Parts: sequence; structure tokens; C-alpha cells
Amino acid sequence: MAGMTSNSRWDNQLAEIRSRANRRRFWQDVQATQVTPDGPGKNAELYPNPSSENSANLLPSNAVQTGGGRKAGSTQGSIEHKTLALNGLAAFRELANAAESEKACHGGKNRKKLVSARTFVRWSKFNFVGGIGIAVQFVALFLLKSVFHLNYLAATALAVEIAVLHNFVWHERFTWADRVPRDRARSWRSLARLVRFHLGNGAISILGNLALMKVLVGQGHMHYMVANAIAITLCSLANFLVSEAWVFGD
Repeated sequence: MAGMTSNSRWDNQLAEIRSRANRRRFWQDVQATQVTPDGPGKNAELYPNPSSENSANLLPSNAVQTGGGRKAGSTQGSIEHKTLALNGLAAFRELANAAESEKACHGGKNRKKLVSARTFVRWSKFNFVGGIGIAVQFVALFLLKSVFHLNYLAATALAVEIAVLHNFVWHERFTWADRVPRDRARSWRSLARLVRFHLGNGAISILGNLALMKVLVGQGHMHYMVANAIAITLCSLANFLVSEAWVFGD
């Protein structure tokens, strides 16, 4: 009878040792398994969570007091911490991407507002210089036509050229002064800009004024001063666009 009791005790101890060894291998496999940012859902299909109701009976009541129980609990906590950290990292990346997108959007809006403000200021300067140029052109046209008795077309061409030279000097030193470098090569670059200014603004002003003066005065019999004012107004916008994009471009 004593021999049967001793064998039963040894059988129970052997079963407990095997159970602990199986649990230790089980949690070592879980720890070695890569935990994805999706959480423990994928690993839970292969290895049940001992904290759930279905696997509550897998661990003995004194498992927490044993070395294997402590190791299993710490490993489970490590997996949960890793999962929470990965999920938090994914959420942080989403917030960072959203903040970066919002920053880029606001930056683009601010740049557009800045460009619009600069363009408006430059357009105001252009009109200010152009207003003075109109007065110069009117005075030159009056002197050439009424005092020197030149043909109205020849007087118009000369008056426009005088106004073009006047406007170029002020545009270079005032309207687009921020784009004009101040170095030794300034005179040569100014000459190149003057050529572009004549090809752009000069051509538009001279050809546009002559064409409109021919139509308004020659065919419409309009007073040459009124016709000249209309021609200047129609050519002003085209001159600004050409100067901004080409003559004094970055």
C-alpha cells in the first residue's frame, strides 16, 4: 500500500514538472514570435491568452508564486507593452503626417498671400512711375507736335521713346530695385535689361500707340490727346506683365 502511494506521488510530481516545462516552452515561443502593430489578435489565434476565461484552467492556482508563473506573467506583460508601444507609434505617425500636411497647406497659403502682396505693391509702384511717364509723354508729344510741328505719328513715336527711357530708369531703381544687383557689372546688365525693355515694353508701347493712334485719329478723327490717353491705358497692363516676367524677372 505504501509502495502504491509513493508511486502515485512521484507520478503527480512528474506530471507537474512536464506541465511547467510545456508552459515554459509555450511562453518562450510566444516571446520569440514577432508582435505586429495589429495587436495580439494574430498571435492569439495560435496561443491563447492565459488571462481569458477559456484558458483560465491552464495554469495552476499557485502559478504566480512559482518561477514559471512569474516568468509567464512578465512575458505576457512584455508582449502587451510592445503591442501598446507599436500601436502608439502608429498613432503618433498618423498625427505627425496630418500635422505635416496641415503645415504644408498653411505654408502654401502664406506663400500665395506673400506673392500677392508683393505683386500688388509692385503694381502700385509700376502705375506710379507710369503716371509720371504719361505726363512726360504728353509734354513731349505737345512740344513735338504743336511747337516743332512734326507729323503726329513721328511726334508720337519720339514721345513714346522718351517716356520709355524715363520709365526704365525708374523701374530699375524703384519698382524692381530688389531684383537689380549692385555690382561692377551693373552697367552691362542694365544695358541688357534696357534692350529687353525696348523689345518688350517699348515695342508694345510704340506699336500699340501707333496702331491705336492711326485708328482713333486717322480714321475716327478723334483728338490726338484723347486718343493718346486711350492707347496708354490699353498698353499699361501688357507692359507690366512683360516687365514682371521677362525684363526684370528673377
